[in-house]
Amino acid sequence: MAVLATLAEPEGVVRHAGRLQSLRPSDGVLVIEETGPNGRGELVEIRIQNASVVRVSRDPADPWRWREQSTNIYRWPIGTFVVVIARASQSGGIDAARVEIPDVGSDEP
Repeated sequence: MAVLATLAEPEGVVRHAGRLQSLRPSDGVLVIEETGPNGRGELVEIRIQNASVVRVSRDPADPWRWREQSTNIYRWPIGTFVVVIARASQSGGIDAARVEIPDVGSDEP
């Protein structure tokens, strides 16, 4: 599956989408692999100390609406697809405000 690596949003907000590769709880860091043009992968480190983590899915009764449920990132296995909504920090890192785990049917822990 090809994923556009980073989507720019207004006011410095960016979205990173990819597969979860590792978690470092002591540092509050997650590493995802984004797939960009020509299928080229890139590892991206993202600080998640202050991020909300939610599971998002379509409501079967109202398919045009999203529903979400709080979850813990440490419950999810390596390879889980995530979307991170973040900002670049002044130190040059990436600070997540929100981590979304879309319900794609095959990554349920």
